[in-house]
Amino acid sequence: MGWPMAARTESGEKLSRRELLQGAWAKPGVFPAIDGEKCTGCGLCAVNCQEQALTIVQSDEEDAYRIIFAPKRCTACRECETACPEQCLTLLKAAEEARKEEEIVVFEDGMTRCGDCGVLMFPAAMVRHLQAKTRAAGTIDIPFDLCPECRIQRQVTQGTLH
Repeated sequence: MGWPMAARTESGEKLSRRELLQGAWAKPGVFPAIDGEKCTGCGLCAVNCQEQALTIVQSDEEDAYRIIFAPKRCTACRECETACPEQCLTLLKAAEEARKEEEIVVFEDGMTRCGDCGVLMFPAAMVRHLQAKTRAAGTIDIPFDLCPECRIQRQVTQGTLH
């Protein structure tokens, strides 16, 4: 009794062990749906994705912030849903064409820069959410347009640092 013949693709190319195992454990076709009104762009979904199906891409030139989804890497473990503090990410069954995509932008926003030094800081959605929460709580107006270093520097020069 001999070894079974090597697995091959439709075009006749020999499959590697990795490709064979990936085919054997077919992954469910899911897609992360993100509620853009709730999402702050914190990126915890990507940080907690062990398969790196969700990744964060920042572009300094465009001041752009994106969360990218790679359907072929997703195992539908749902860690991204669990990690989301705003509970705005849900895994849904993906359409067939979405399963074939290499990468899909699932969240996109602009980045904020410090008003004094110009350093890149946070996704704009995060700043909007923080401003809304502090206003609703009736707390002092925090200068979210400044990086921590410039915020402290301003407090020192104004004499408001305690």
